[in-house]
Amino acid sequence: VLPLAGLSEATLFSCEAHNRKGLTASNPGLVNVKGMPAAPASVHVLNRTAHGILISWVPGFDAFSALNSCSVQVQEATSPRSNSSLLLFNTSVPPHLYHIQHLGPMLDYHIRVACQNEVGWSAFSPWITASTTEGAPSTPPLNVTVLFNESSSSLEIRWVKPPLERIHGQLQGYHIWYRWQNSKGLVSHQGNGEEW
Repeated sequence: VLPLAGLSEATLFSCEAHNRKGLTASNPGLVNVKGMPAAPASVHVLNRTAHGILISWVPGFDAFSALNSCSVQVQEATSPRSNSSLLLFNTSVPPHLYHIQHLGPMLDYHIRVACQNEVGWSAFSPWITASTTEGAPSTPPLNVTVLFNESSSSLEIRWVKPPLERIHGQLQGYHIWYRWQNSKGLVSHQGNGEEW
């Protein structure tokens, strides 16, 4: 056993054995020095939903120490770049993919990835931007009122459209359910107008 301190780069070793009859040498052996991994590359979006984004990436060079986990940083694109608005998700690897969940619908997000081996963390990959898809409105119509028109014996139903930031996409219409006093079942109507 020969302890060697201070190695900082890959080194080639061989061992020789001597006796009175001569010498013989071993095959050379390469000793690699473990280091910090390189940053991941090619972060791609594989799938998007209203509340999630599935990403994959290509791991950087592991510097002779297997990668064991990666960290995914997510920030809403409209937020200023500050630590308070960053979301951080850790995942074991492989596989080199992660499903980011609990996001808001119809929003743009900046995403980047760093990975870790036994020596330490890599730098982060470059930011990519990805958006979530449409989601269901999170607020019902407001100020619903019902007026009885005696001349036509009809009801007029009016409401105020939900706030734009709560619609989460393109508003396509409304669904109204009602029940007459003596009826046991619900009746429904669908439409895209502001009143019936």
